[in-house]
Amino acid sequence: MQESIIIRHELPHFIVDKEPELRLSSRGKEIYVTRVHSDNEEEKECPGCGRRMHVHGSRESVYQDIELVGHLHYIIVRLERYICPGCRSPGLLPRDTGLRSA
Repeated sequence: MQESIIIRHELPHFIVDKEPELRLSSRGKEIYVTRVHSDNEEEKECPGCGRRMHVHGSRESVYQDIELVGHLHYIIVRLERYICPGCRSPGLLPRDTGLRSA
C-alpha cells in the first residue's frame, strides 16, 4: 500500500495540476516538483485603453518552496500572457503570484 500526504500550498488563485513528482535535479539530487496554474477570474481589461485582452500564450516560472519529506520542493507556475487587440499592450495574469523566484 502506498502512503500519501496532503500538502496545503495556500496559494491564492492557483490550482494544483497533479500530485508532486519526484525528479532528479541537474546536479543529481532528488527534488519534488509541483505544477500549478492560475484560476484567476480577474477581469482581463487593458490598463491602457480598457479593451478586453486576449490570451497570447503562456509562460512558466519556477519557485522554490519549503522542503518536502527531506527533499527540495519547487513549484512551477503557468501564467497566461495577454495582449490588447487595440493598443497591443501586453499583460500577464495573475499580476502578483505571492511567490518569490527560486
